[in-house]
Amino acid sequence: MANERSLAVDVAYVGFGTPGDGVPAEHYKRYPIIHTGSVVFNFNEKTVKEFKAMGIEDPWAILKKKGEADSIELAIPSPLATEMQDFCGGTVDAADKWEEPINIPSITKSLKIQTVPYKGHYTEYIVVNGDVQGRLSQGPSEEDTDLFLVKVLKQAVFDSNGNQRSGFSRQVKPIEKTKVDSITIEGTPKVGVRLTAKVSPEASTGTYQWYRKKDAEPELIPNVDYAGYVPTAEDVGYTISVKFTGTDYYTGEVTSEDTQVVVA
Repeated sequence: MANERSLAVDVAYVGFGTPGDGVPAEHYKRYPIIHTGSVVFNFNEKTVKEFKAMGIEDPWAILKKKGEADSIELAIPSPLATEMQDFCGGTVDAADKWEEPINIPSITKSLKIQTVPYKGHYTEYIVVNGDVQGRLSQGPSEEDTDLFLVKVLKQAVFDSNGNQRSGFSRQVKPIEKTKVDSITIEGTPKVGVRLTAKVSPEASTGTYQWYRKKDAEPELIPNVDYAGYVPTAEDVGYTISVKFTGTDYYTGEVTSEDTQVVVA
């Protein structure tokens, strides 16, 4: 199996966490909504310094050095205020308004990316110690949302004893299914206010189905299949729930409790 080629297609999971002592984070916060096709690896070529001598056509010595810092970029559509805070610093108030910091913060995180499984395997990429930068990169239009660009610059990694460790890894791993435990809804059930589904384990991948209910059986809300939902005027007087079905590395089906009645 070690020499079997695994097809790395599409990104199933993106998570950030706090690095350990010269090692990647043990726990990661998942960012479930990443703009399609936005994950880019910017791994730069090494620069070459040639030393030549008179009468010798080829260089008698070559030194290789790193060029620009290696980086990984991804984009989050319609970012939450807390997502902007995670990658830009700043503050978020009770009204969910994000304000940028006065001074540019230094934000260091581990990054984990996992691909969609293929024939029982998936590919995992980890940046151990990344300098994280975030910025709005695209304004909204009739056909596109605003985009929040997150850039992770790979940095050198040292443990507490001063030993340097590898800063990046790529590994093909077998799928180990994990059972989904529960799902809850965070947010105020109010028209125009985003509700967010929180799954346990947090890294779970799967599908979402949102429902509204008044007196009868829950009614499926069409065309909403991701972790967030913003109630509309049609939802006033109804409670909201969400069902999650594990896929890829996760299995099982869980349904949240109903929210309070949605208000205008």
